[in-house]
Amino acid sequence: WVPIYLMFYYVGKAVVPFDVPPFNPYQLEMAQMIEMGWKFFAVMMVGGLVVATPSAVISYFVAFKGIQAYRARRKARLSRTHNDTLDS
Repeated sequence: WVPIYLMFYYVGKAVVPFDVPPFNPYQLEMAQMIEMGWKFFAVMMVGGLVVATPSAVISYFVAFKGIQAYRARRKARLSRTHNDTLDS
């Protein structure tokens, strides 16, 4: 989890103009981050949001295309099965 939190920290620090304490990989529990101050917590949350938003959009379209392909294959298979039973 440390690399992900580190990425959130640096991305958030680049986006939010706060002076925050340096990243400490030994203080990664939520309560410890909140104790470091709301600015540190905000930097981590903004960094997470900036990283997660493009990932979510890309994942949506990949999943959407995959589901469409699955449904098309299933519809074709069911149609063939249905036609085979009518021909018998």
